[in-house]
Amino acid sequence: MLTEIYDFLSENFAPLGTICPVAASETADYPVILYQLVNDRPTHTLDGTVPTTTSEIRIEIMSLDHAQTDSIATTISAGLDGYRGTMGDIFVIVKRLDGGDSAVVYDPSADAWVYTRQQDYQVRWCEVPQQGRTFSKAFSSAFGNNPVRVSVAPVVVNVRNKTNEDAAWEKFQVDYAALKRQRPA
Repeated sequence: MLTEIYDFLSENFAPLGTICPVAASETADYPVILYQLVNDRPTHTLDGTVPTTTSEIRIEIMSLDHAQTDSIATTISAGLDGYRGTMGDIFVIVKRLDGGDSAVVYDPSADAWVYTRQQDYQVRWCEVPQQGRTFSKAFSSAFGNNPVRVSVAPVVVNVRNKTNEDAAWEKFQVDYAALKRQRPA
């Protein structure tokens, strides 16, 4: 998940600042965009674990200029909050969580005060197998470690067209349960 987050941030927000996991090096130029995984919770049902996970990602923007910090935070929020689509090989639905801290801290390596802004996001995600591709990683528990050919492209299309996030995930879980009932002998 962190690789996909880094790639997504780099592709979409690299012109805004240096993107780093957890902490920036002392030689990183401001502005800096830090990201970290706060927690991961797999989805469980009475039938076991479905291949979906809810993660919380924290993004922290650091800049020597207060207005620049706010501008970058607004741009990232506009690009991430409500995003539905893929990040690498995973399908995601992103929602910004309320709150987020702001602070001013002294950076001795830059000999300057740095403005920071934190944003937390909930990311619901599942790995997206390609049409007709053997995909055993996410479905191995349901199919007893037997590789199975799955065709989930229509499910992903249906999920993307939903306007209600919970209904989209409910639909995915229903389709997954149907796929699970069709397990090979």
